[in-house]
Amino acid sequence: MEEDWKTSGELVRQAFTRIEESYANDRAWPAGLPAGLSDFDDHFGGWARGGLSVVGGRPGAGKSSLLRTALLHAATSLRHPTAYVTLEERALDATDRLLTTCAGVPYRTVRAAELDEWQWAHLIRAAGRVAEAPIFFIDTPGLTIDDLERRVCTLVEEEGLKAIFIDSLYGIEGSREDAERGDAVDEITRTLCRLAAAYDLVIVVAVHIEEGAELRPDKEPFPAELRHNQFVEDRADLICLLHRRPRRQASREVGDPVHVAVSKHPRGDLGRIVLRFDTEIGRFLCSDPDEEERLVAVMEG
Repeated sequence: MEEDWKTSGELVRQAFTRIEESYANDRAWPAGLPAGLSDFDDHFGGWARGGLSVVGGRPGAGKSSLLRTALLHAATSLRHPTAYVTLEERALDATDRLLTTCAGVPYRTVRAAELDEWQWAHLIRAAGRVAEAPIFFIDTPGLTIDDLERRVCTLVEEEGLKAIFIDSLYGIEGSREDAERGDAVDEITRTLCRLAAAYDLVIVVAVHIEEGAELRPDKEPFPAELRHNQFVEDRADLICLLHRRPRRQASREVGDPVHVAVSKHPRGDLGRIVLRFDTEIGRFLCSDPDEEERLVAVMEG
């Protein structure tokens, strides 16, 4: 039965426990769930716990790849039970991409059956890491929010679920078949926020951008251009917008620069950072080469 109120003593104990946990390591972890990218975690504090985090951007900006990068860190490095709601592609295809991202092997190389000996070894090692990770895939076509809520509650009770990554919001249907899409998004976002708060979950969802950004020369998105913005922007705890810029031809750095702008975050800093996006592997990288080398070593085992 839900409590009518909570005492200050109870809440202070919970708050202090959370503070102690954040300093339990040699290096303090952020209050949210780490994304595994030090630039992002240090500046923004990771993904919001108990709330909805939104990753928005134009097609090709790297929304799905950022979700995969963060999901792999949560499930393989932190060993958090994690749900992957993959509605843009089948679970088997999503697993292919998780394997290549974890292994650091280009996806097209696997599809073309052109793996060399080094790549095969890394792919086999990645297969073991992903197979043992507590990842629960949901790829049901026409998934309704009621069905998703039921599955999430089951995973929380039976598996201790900690995080959900959803790719994307628009693959989920409302509970009423005759509802307008705006009404369905209203219901879906309300339900996701309620689940996050009730179970202290991290829920990260990819959201499309309206076509307005395409009309501007820089094509950089704004929060108001999130599709069904009136529901998404109001209910999100964290809004993270991606803007990918082409790499300079003379640059020797790996990956394209992606500007990551956090425009809403009541429990962390706002601002902008630049990550690098390796399009061949489908993995986001840190700006610090030494830190990136350490994180790659962790991801690839």
